[in-house]
Amino acid sequence: MTYIYNSKQPMTDRDLSWILFNNRVMAEAMDTNLPLLERALSLSFVSSNEDEFFMVRVAALYNSRKLAKGTEKRLIRNLISEIRRNIVDMDNNMDAIAEGIRNELKTKGIHIYSKMPNDESVIKWSKEVFKTRIAPLLTPIAILPTRPFPLAKGKSLHIAVMLDDQPGSWATVKLPDKLPRLLLVPSEDGKTRMMLIDTIIAEHISTIFGRRKIRYITPYRILRDAEAEFTDTETGDFLSSVRGVLKTRKRGDVMRLEVAKNAPQELVALLAESFKIKNKEIYYLSSPLDTASYMRALYKIPGFDELRYPKYEPYMTQAMAENDLFEEISKGDILLFHPYESFDPVVRLLQDAAKDPHVLAVKQTLYRVSGDSPIIAALIEAAKLGKQVTVFIELKARFDEENNIIWGEMMEKAGCQVIYGLPGLKTHSKITLIVRNENDVTKHYLHLGTGNYHDGTAKSYTDLSLLTVNEKLGNDAVQFFHILTGYGQTTGMNSLITAPNTLRDKLMDLIKRETENAKVGIPARIDGKMNALVDGKIIKALYKASQAGVKIKLMVRSACCLMPGIPGLSENIEVRSIVGRHLEHARIYRFANGGEPEMFLSSADWMPRNLDKRVELMFPIKDPDIRQRIDEIMEIQHLDTVKAWELKPNGQYIRVRNLNPTHTLNAQEVFMETHGWTENKFDLSQFYKDDIEKDK
Repeated sequence: MTYIYNSKQPMTDRDLSWILFNNRVMAEAMDTNLPLLERALSLSFVSSNEDEFFMVRVAALYNSRKLAKGTEKRLIRNLISEIRRNIVDMDNNMDAIAEGIRNELKTKGIHIYSKMPNDESVIKWSKEVFKTRIAPLLTPIAILPTRPFPLAKGKSLHIAVMLDDQPGSWATVKLPDKLPRLLLVPSEDGKTRMMLIDTIIAEHISTIFGRRKIRYITPYRILRDAEAEFTDTETGDFLSSVRGVLKTRKRGDVMRLEVAKNAPQELVALLAESFKIKNKEIYYLSSPLDTASYMRALYKIPGFDELRYPKYEPYMTQAMAENDLFEEISKGDILLFHPYESFDPVVRLLQDAAKDPHVLAVKQTLYRVSGDSPIIAALIEAAKLGKQVTVFIELKARFDEENNIIWGEMMEKAGCQVIYGLPGLKTHSKITLIVRNENDVTKHYLHLGTGNYHDGTAKSYTDLSLLTVNEKLGNDAVQFFHILTGYGQTTGMNSLITAPNTLRDKLMDLIKRETENAKVGIPARIDGKMNALVDGKIIKALYKASQAGVKIKLMVRSACCLMPGIPGLSENIEVRSIVGRHLEHARIYRFANGGEPEMFLSSADWMPRNLDKRVELMFPIKDPDIRQRIDEIMEIQHLDTVKAWELKPNGQYIRVRNLNPTHTLNAQEVFMETHGWTENKFDLSQFYKDDIEKDK
């Protein structure tokens, strides 16, 4: 499946590499060693990932094709065709896995009805549920030549109905979003029986069409272009622009039409004509449509805890739980490794700052937050208590725009100074600055992180947080916020490295230094951990470093365009990817620097959008104990022989396995057992030994 789009510099296509990543997620859903409902949850991630892929990446390719000419247009057309072939395979695999999970659930006492059973009591129950709970929420809309096809909501389920009384007489019905996807069927035998709401509607939908007979029906679902363009000039009303884009997105071009495999072609043709799409945009599924919501509903079935992972409680030291956080941070830098260590200290720091009479100001950047965010609540309380609160909230955080507008307006009403984005850029940095007066001395307390201020995802994403009162970082943070809110300059900043100003150049210089060191025999090495590696300039620099003899070890969770292990080009580069219970989200960059290593954490991946089109931060780790801990964290991940995959020179991934089954290592489990590698450490030498023997 490898698609080389630059013969002078071998690189795997970004979108095809992403498909390989989603297949690795799907491997989790297929792993029979995992709890059954956890496999269902993994499959929901595969489906929701695919949805976003169509709405963003496929949409971008379609838009590029409209503007392209000649060879470029042909290449894009070929890529779209290759993507479709792979997506069809992915959909077929998802169908098979979903049906396999449903069948396995039967053996556990959970019966899922995807079709109406021949059982009078169940039919009677479903008829009553339809009449009392569902029918009042349905709106059948007749499709008439005299009016346009009604606006169909993207990602929602619909049913198309062909009526039998007149040729071409048909209607569409949107399924209600407010009802659960699965309903509990009364049972007297002690077994759990659930029925899909789409099954109930399909069985009884004829009752809402009066005397008109139904010839056939089919469920359908569409995905629309969500790759919207924002008009965010310095003189324009940016908030109004975002609201306008959100309205436009609801009418975006249809990128994908999902229908059942047995859908009548007459109805499929009518839907395709209505949405102005071709056959290549139609995808036929044998499992219930919207696999993501179906599998999430399965995961949320009450009880059956034995079919899920044992509950894990993030660790928090007694000092962080009970002591004054400002005093604790003043003792020295603190590293938190989420989700193994609790995110609560970050939340509590803001809550304490709101009430602390010595705190003068709080400044923070926000990209994504939870629906009921304690972070927002703390900022609002701080403003109400007289603190100077400045919040830089990113309105262009894709699919969170409406949520962020609501939060922004709420904070403004409470007295916060809210800044809505920068012209032409997304603010993706994760930083909080708390200005505190201590005995007439102003101190700057900082939180710097690799992940969002989202207390929900902090329980499932692996990220790193640094809490510090370092003077240089604090002074740079003051200057950084001046840049965001006014006309400050990056010149003179000591420690913080920012995109799009200096981050790309800094990375290139760091890679070049390792390259030059290797050429003169100085030991050189680069270690990196990120979500994605797609930037052509960075990849070219890494290839040159490899050719010079620099040892490069990378952990790239998702898309990776670099092709490792190619003789004469990248034989010194190793790329691995970990896909497991937690989503690997941290960004860590380490450079050997001739025996005086430099280590950085960052909000940025090595992608053009992060380096050129976003406001990002990279910050150094100076504390030797914290640096050693992060070194060991990365080392343990490279020793993983359970959840790790290795990228081969042909662009394919293979699982990393230990030949000695008694010495397997699951890095995420190690971190859960050791509270994020803070204590109870154990000897890793056996894994090195086995790894060497395996490589031979």
